[in-house]
Amino acid sequence: MKKVIKRMLLAILITVLFSSCFNTFVDSVRCKEIVSSKGEKVYIKSINWGVTGDKQATIITSDIERMKTRTDTAGAVHILEPFLYRFKNDTLTLVFKVKKNYEIKEKFKTIKVKYVFVDFSEFWRMKNEQGYLLP
Repeated sequence: MKKVIKRMLLAILITVLFSSCFNTFVDSVRCKEIVSSKGEKVYIKSINWGVTGDKQATIITSDIERMKTRTDTAGAVHILEPFLYRFKNDTLTLVFKVKKNYEIKEKFKTIKVKYVFVDFSEFWRMKNEQGYLLP
């Protein structure tokens, strides 16, 4: 039994030391640009981190320089898969599971924002069937 525990501890130690030599825990930053018919640009930016990428911060902003790192997440929502979105006819539709967990702080000149609330099953159906995207 002691040998098994020693082997497990050794395996954990080797894994921790080995993984620290590689940059496997780097933040993953995604940015989707949407452009209105009048040329106004808005960005849906997300940062994922953690061993499995299961930590997420998301923001919708007109400032491309915002949220390049986790130290710049003021005004962001800190939930994995916080909403679905779709941009059509200068309207950005945000779909939430049951309740709104994020509100855009900025006002846009030519882009309207619409908030929609649905139950969990409808949320996943919309994700899979209606062309809505996750940030």
